[in-house]
Amino acid sequence: MIFYGTIRCRQNLKKKFINIPPFGESNMSKLAYLYRVGLRNRYGDKMQSTAGIHFNISFSKDIIEKLGLDKNEFYLGICRNFLRVFPIALRLTGCSPITHKSFVKGRNLQVEKLNQDDCYLPNATSLRVSRLGYYSDQQEEKFITFNGLNEYLGLIKEYINCPNEKFSEISTDLNNLEQINNGTIQTESELYNHIRPKGAQTDKRQYIELKNNGIEYLEIRSIDLNPYSEIGISKIDIEFWEALVILCALSESPKIEEDEALIIKENIRRASESGQDCYLIDSFDSQKGEHKISDLSEKLISDIYKLCLDLGVEDKYEKMIREFENRNKNPLSTRLIDDVNKNRGLFKTVLNLSEHQKFEMENNLVKSFEKEVNLSRIRYEESLQTDQINFSEFIIRYREEIR
Repeated sequence: MIFYGTIRCRQNLKKKFINIPPFGESNMSKLAYLYRVGLRNRYGDKMQSTAGIHFNISFSKDIIEKLGLDKNEFYLGICRNFLRVFPIALRLTGCSPITHKSFVKGRNLQVEKLNQDDCYLPNATSLRVSRLGYYSDQQEEKFITFNGLNEYLGLIKEYINCPNEKFSEISTDLNNLEQINNGTIQTESELYNHIRPKGAQTDKRQYIELKNNGIEYLEIRSIDLNPYSEIGISKIDIEFWEALVILCALSESPKIEEDEALIIKENIRRASESGQDCYLIDSFDSQKGEHKISDLSEKLISDIYKLCLDLGVEDKYEKMIREFENRNKNPLSTRLIDDVNKNRGLFKTVLNLSEHQKFEMENNLVKSFEKEVNLSRIRYEESLQTDQINFSEFIIRYREEIR
């Protein structure tokens, strides 16, 4: 059984830590383990127990060339537009408005009591995206770094190399490692953007891959699990994110100035914490005032449908369009709150949904997964054979790679 809750329903207060399973004995495996120990020491178990979906998407070289755009500028343009519409997408896909009371203790967000065990924000869409969820107050959301790859890489370099006072008490001593380093982020993976430019997947670090070879794909990182889907994300959800990214790619994408960056940040906060019924600020021109999020959602869905018509794929996406029109009237987050009230608790609701979801994989898919497992074991054994230095020396070299 897969548990479909984005935010855990209970936190064991008697247990100091959630166990982190070992990754293996190779240097890369030990690094992966240390990174997660560092996350736990920096942010605590509550934040690290939050679940979500990462959605990767790329475009062929031919398409980018036909559009007459530089590859890096093309992908960064998508990132900028995505951030502008992401608050609207939260209304349509967010499904974590409730959490168990144990999750709230010591967190920087005032919530209301829903029942004996659960707390919520009545109009929230995604507490995961809010200040209660996967969020670091040490990372300033510098959306202007999406204006150029050098700016984005500069932020990563700054965050990795500049010591952060909040993390200075966590040991980086080679004889007592509790984190990789004491920077604002330990590695590129700790940069908590809602969308991230990514380089090719190689044995090189993402910073180096991006610097040398540019952006190869985008990673959307702030998608809640859909508890009404048998695998946490439905085919219709995937079609929506796909169409949304294409719309972002084909729309004009001016650079984000400081004023607009602040508006985007505020819109994301509003949408995550009260997106069932709130107003968003016009991100291009704040003088135009504020607009009801349901009206903006209706317009976004209409724009996606027009795009489908222009591309001649309206039949393929028709079911998705109808579903998201219904979601605008009755968001997933509203539906979940109603179900929790009926079932008298978040844990019981999500458990019931999880028990009733049956997902049977086709035999060829099972074989594909088994093949990947075997390949992973082979690569792991190879990494053990190729490790020529001990882990302490490995960490020293790793820290020197980005300077």
